Amino acid sequence: MKISDVVVALKEVEVTPSKILKMTLKKHQNEDHALYVLYFHKENVQLNNLRKIKAVFHCIVQWNYYSNKTKAPAQCRNCQWFGHGSSTCFRQPKCVKCGNSHKTSDCPLTADREGRNVRLPDDQLKCANCDQHHTAYFKDCVKRKEYIEARNLQLHQHKSQRSRLVPFQMQNSAFPQLRGSGGRPAIESPGHRGPSFSSVLQREYQESPVSPP
Repeated sequence: MKISDVVVALKEVEVTPSKILKMTLKKHQNEDHALYVLYFHKENVQLNNLRKIKAVFHCIVQWNYYSNKTKAPAQCRNCQWFGHGSSTCFRQPKCVKCGNSHKTSDCPLTADREGRNVRLPDDQLKCANCDQHHTAYFKDCVKRKEYIEARNLQLHQHKSQRSRLVPFQMQNSAFPQLRGSGGRPAIESPGHRGPSFSSVLQREYQESPVSPP
């Protein structure tokens, strides 16, 4: 549904946001679903009142606060480190549970005699990144927090550097115009068509004839 149609449908239920954005959903999600972000002026609307509206334009709707928190870092399922995926990883594989040098699916500690996966006790868990007793996916892992802090610091420095950049302004006085033979400009200014390369060579040959040996 277009945003203009959403505006009309919301007016029918007496909802008038100041701004509407349509979000892009992942490809594997249902094509019948749509996600919109509605902006309201402060104290003009309450979430509890919005949740009383169950349908808009014959479509079932759900209302929630929009959260734009920092996304979790990408984590490789092969080496368990951060910042890349397993499809581009060439490091030695490490188990997400025991931290040893093998694929998680081949972990001998998590398979019983019948080949079924079993849960490891906490004292046998070992993080592949910090060697502590938890899986490599643990959100409070020390190495994970250090990586997030370093990444946020790098992004902050990059933004501050971009804010200090001064746009370059070319001054014609700093770049004197090149002169060809006869004092003519070798490079014409934009908007003025200069002589072709072949005509310049022909003129140079006529002005400086080569005598036979």
